[in-house]
Amino acid sequence: MTDRQGYPLRALGIALVTGLVFFLYHGLTDNLLGVDAYFHLRFSAIMAEQGLVRDFVWLPFTIYAENFTDDHLLFHLLLIPFSDDLAGGQLYASLMAAAVFAVFYLLLAHHGIRWPSLWTLGLILSSSTFLFRLCLVRPPSLSLLFLLIGCWIILDGRDRWLAPLGLIYAWSYGGFPLLIVQAGVAAAAYA
Repeated sequence: MTDRQGYPLRALGIALVTGLVFFLYHGLTDNLLGVDAYFHLRFSAIMAEQGLVRDFVWLPFTIYAENFTDDHLLFHLLLIPFSDDLAGGQLYASLMAAAVFAVFYLLLAHHGIRWPSLWTLGLILSSSTFLFRLCLVRPPSLSLLFLLIGCWIILDGRDRWLAPLGLIYAWSYGGFPLLIVQAGVAAAAYA
C-alpha cells in the first residue's frame, strides 16, 4: 500500500478519534452547548412530525409571524434523525466535527501538502473557541464543511460543481456568500 492509498484510512481514523473525543466531551453534561441547539433540535422534531413548517406561530410578535421561511431548511432536514433527544444533538455535533477534521485532512493529503496529519492536529489544537463552535448544534459547522468541499472543488479545477454545492449550501445556511468569495479569491489568484 502506497502512502497515498493510506490517506482514506487515516482520515477515517481521524474522524473516529475526533468524533469519539467530541462525543465524550458532550457526555460530561446533560445539556447542549448554546441556546440555539434546543431550538434547532425541536424545530427539526416538529418537521419530522408535521412536515415543512410554513407558519411560525410560536413567536407572534416577531417578523417570523408573517411570511415565515426556514433559512436553514436543509440543515433542519439533516438534523431530523438526531432530533429525538439531547444525545442525538450531541451525536450530530460530534459527527460534524469529525467530518470537518477528516475532510480537512483529505483535502491536504489529496493536494500533496506535506504532513497533512500534523496540519490537521494543528487545526484541532488551534483554538478553544473554534472547538467550542464545532460543539454547537448549529449550521456553521456544516458551513465549514461546505467551504472545505468548495476549496477542494476549486483546487481540482472542477468549477462546474460549485453551482450545485452553492445551491445546497444556500438552502442550508445563510453564510453561502462565503463560497462566492472563496471562488472569487481563487479566480483572482489564478488570473
